[in-house]
Amino acid sequence: MRTSRYGAGKLALELLLVIFASLTLYPIFLILINSVKTYPEVMKSLVSMPNEPTLENFSKVWVLMNYPRAFLNSLLVTVSSVIGVLLASSAAAYRLVRSPGKISRFIFYFVLSSLVIPFQIIMVPALKVAKDFHLVNTLHGLVFMYWGFWFLALCSCITAL
Repeated sequence: MRTSRYGAGKLALELLLVIFASLTLYPIFLILINSVKTYPEVMKSLVSMPNEPTLENFSKVWVLMNYPRAFLNSLLVTVSSVIGVLLASSAAAYRLVRSPGKISRFIFYFVLSSLVIPFQIIMVPALKVAKDFHLVNTLHGLVFMYWGFWFLALCSCITAL
């Protein structure tokens, strides 16, 4: 029977993990305590505990940001983007896999090689094209852009399976 020993190595590893967890959770803690402070309290000290916790900030943000509309917009864009990309890339990947040959292999490697191009290089030309087609600042324009950006990546992932 094997007995596990709790030595100095395990203790050091656990201490290191506790330190990393604390460093990761500290900003979240600051956000939480500052969200229930009043504005003067936040300006006075970011790291102090609130004198009188209040939930008024949440109601202000709900109204000023028009949160229900923002949530609906996010939901519409997310659902339509995911469904569109999944349908289109699944169909394309199915065709590439089911028809083996030089052309399918060429298309697969072409799609795969396009993923090497960093997004920062594509970003400005894509914005110019979107502006020319009047897709800037519209929900359907954002959905179309997501379809274009994620189609090739998902198509190559599905084909590789």
